[in-house]
Amino acid sequence: MYYAYYSYTGDTQYNDFVDGQMQLAVGTDDGFLDATTALTGRWNDDIGWWALSVMTAAETTPAGILAPSNVVSGYNPTYISIVNTTYYQMWQDWDSACNGGIYWARDRSSSSSNNKYYKSSITNAQHIELSARLYAFTGDSVYLSNAKQVYQWMTETVIDSSTYAVYDGIDTSTCTVSSNMYSYHSGELLAGLSSLYKTTKDTTYLDEAHKHWARINSYFTNNSVLYDPGVTESPSGYLWSVYKGIADLYSVTTDSTVQSEILAVMKASALNNFQMCNSAWYCIRDLDSSTDHTLSNGTNVRDQFETVAILNALAIITGATTATHTQAVSSSTSSTTTSSSTAANNTLLYAGIGGGVGAVVLLGIAGSVVVMRRRARKAEESQRKVSHQIYGDSVHRKDYAMQARGGGSAASVTASNNYSRGRDYQGQPQQSFSKPQNYSGQPQQNGYRENINGSSGRANGGYSGRR
Repeated sequence: MYYAYYSYTGDTQYNDFVDGQMQLAVGTDDGFLDATTALTGRWNDDIGWWALSVMTAAETTPAGILAPSNVVSGYNPTYISIVNTTYYQMWQDWDSACNGGIYWARDRSSSSSNNKYYKSSITNAQHIELSARLYAFTGDSVYLSNAKQVYQWMTETVIDSSTYAVYDGIDTSTCTVSSNMYSYHSGELLAGLSSLYKTTKDTTYLDEAHKHWARINSYFTNNSVLYDPGVTESPSGYLWSVYKGIADLYSVTTDSTVQSEILAVMKASALNNFQMCNSAWYCIRDLDSSTDHTLSNGTNVRDQFETVAILNALAIITGATTATHTQAVSSSTSSTTTSSSTAANNTLLYAGIGGGVGAVVLLGIAGSVVVMRRRARKAEESQRKVSHQIYGDSVHRKDYAMQARGGGSAASVTASNNYSRGRDYQGQPQQSFSKPQNYSGQPQQNGYRENINGSSGRANGGYSGRR
């Protein structure tokens, strides 16, 4: 969401903070499967969300490196290298069980049958979007081929061909399809299919996206407000990717009926969601700490996620354009340089949908995320201690020798090689994060409370329920 804000505004004031946290998570391995992120890294959908975020950074700064203001030897891979490594790490978990599909969890020896055998729809939908965007970025047809392969498997396995219901996944021990349905499956598919259509102009992808939108509009709305039937939490935590997906569809479709339907849903959903927010766009509720989906202090960051996702989507729908940017790379490895903003602090992009939402709908991302950061720090008093066996497998990937690109030309591609994991995470670059105004001292991992299901349960980014 930070990277999306930067892509719309060119405002760099949050980049050092975000890149600094990513730098700690990535380490020296160009990906998210190291000891620092071991808990979340055990699930392919979790590293998939991270990769999709960094993909936005790569699209905004095509030759960009991670944390250019904090240059530390071995800790500044290119954004696209991070995405590509994570992409192939996820792809490694595709196999022929139940005719294909990518597993939800990475550990095939897990004592949990759900972790060992389950192939989740969200993981495969994420991989389709990554394939689509990497294909647009590089021009490499391998990504297009993979996108087609994964979507074909989904249509034959977890997508109802008549209703376009997307079921949660499949248990490969019996090839039994789950009956659960969540909105974000359809939302992610909208994003991937819209991207594929935008790049290829093949109307097959647009037709499929329209069918998934019809399913969302009929099943996941109540009085035009997006929601997840059967999910008691509100916001549910599933919808933030749906807002992005339907905005992506709006930006590429020429079907005026679909556009009108999207506008109606976005207007109703925005007005419903924004009731939680104060004048500073702080939208996080204070709940009892025992409530599901809260941090240790009882706040629910998902509230803010959904608000910012709506604002991001409204920016796309109302014509906000992205631009590519270049980076200023620090020549010092002992201190950080705070990038100056190229736009006014707390830039707001005013957006109106038709005559409906009008001035109420504005892109308050800067103000909202700053407040979110301040509150989130209060939940970081207890650092989670994690230990995890580093995966020793080999991940086939392609390394991209990034060059300045002009006119949308593809990045240069070097020969494929094998990327071997197994190195221990050595020496976090904490010594260089010396500016307390940017990092509040030494960066720490979020002190989210333990999963109530115990150590064998899924660490849902710090939340105690399913994601």
